[in-house]
Amino acid sequence: MRVFAHHLYEYNKGLRRLVLHTTRMEYCDAIIAKLERRRISYIIQDVTETKMNIFFGADYCIEVLKTFPHLNLRKL
Repeated sequence: MRVFAHHLYEYNKGLRRLVLHTTRMEYCDAIIAKLERRRISYIIQDVTETKMNIFFGADYCIEVLKTFPHLNLRKL
């Protein structure tokens, strides 16, 4: 969660418009709660049974990601 907190800090300071954060599934609910509380757009992608990617950032960045037909990074 420390890395997520740092990513969130950088996003809030305007250093990043889009963040890709990979973490364990057990942190999913806490991360979603923080993003929704701050009204930050996000997309979640399962990586494995125990890990997930969460993209978060500016609305326009997330909207662009939603246009990708397959957002699975392992298949790129």
